[in-house]
Amino acid sequence: QSGGKYHNWFLQSTGQQERPSPGPLFTRGFCTDVKANVSKQNCYAAYWNYANAEARQYILRELIEPLLLEQGFDGIFFDTIDYTLDQFPQFNITNIAGDPGQQCETFWSGMLEWQSELVKMLAAKGEGGRALLPMLSVVHDKVNFFEANEKAYLNERRMVDKMGTGGWVRYYEFVRGETAYQVLENMKVEAKMGIPVVMHVYMNSADEDLTTHIALFLIVRGDYFFFMASTGWFDDDWHWNQAYDREYGRPLAPPRTFVPPAGEGGIGWTRNYTHCDVTLLCEHANATGCVGSIDFK
Repeated sequence: QSGGKYHNWFLQSTGQQERPSPGPLFTRGFCTDVKANVSKQNCYAAYWNYANAEARQYILRELIEPLLLEQGFDGIFFDTIDYTLDQFPQFNITNIAGDPGQQCETFWSGMLEWQSELVKMLAAKGEGGRALLPMLSVVHDKVNFFEANEKAYLNERRMVDKMGTGGWVRYYEFVRGETAYQVLENMKVEAKMGIPVVMHVYMNSADEDLTTHIALFLIVRGDYFFFMASTGWFDDDWHWNQAYDREYGRPLAPPRTFVPPAGEGGIGWTRNYTHCDVTLLCEHANATGCVGSIDFK
């Protein structure tokens, strides 16, 4: 309620399509788009205000810390941590000062503070001296190393400045090898910096040829890089693929960029492995219309 103890713990809006009156910004996505809540009960989910220090501490101490009493897991997955950044102009957030750009900066600065505390908390709770890792799902065309000017709050270097490079995992969702733009160049930077990465490809069908997607992965692959592919989020959407049984070997050198001959594409990348040579050839200079090939030795 307005003026209540927890009012500023959640983003407040002048209204949205599902509820035009003022109140907390919320989603029912877990019962609709995501379909994770099969009971269709308790579908209302308000958005936490990470600009609020008390809310950040509550999430860490009351929601995350109890999970760490459990055994037998290596980390915790945090989905679309940047999701609400697109909502500020649309929903007119009322409990963060400034225009939408300033609100985004304030919100993301709070999120970075929370991430930093999260990494420290998980690092101290692993079994046998191993640090637990947070896996952070971040949209690849929103937060990356190339947003240094107009939207500086989206520069991934700020995440590195706060969390370092080895205590968290960057998770890429909705990756497709034929549209490698920005994912490719960003992962190359992450590989050089030693940031662990998970690349999740969404397949068009369970029997889709994964060659182009795996070629993208092998071009950018660094230490602690992992590949996954599925047709959705649930158990039945995952199938073993014969491409996983192949021996690709280890990379012999970093990837190389080349300009293909006229008529063959706009840009290409190649990389040599101990058991194969990998090429990703793209029709356009912005790395779209890409086709991968893997030639085994």
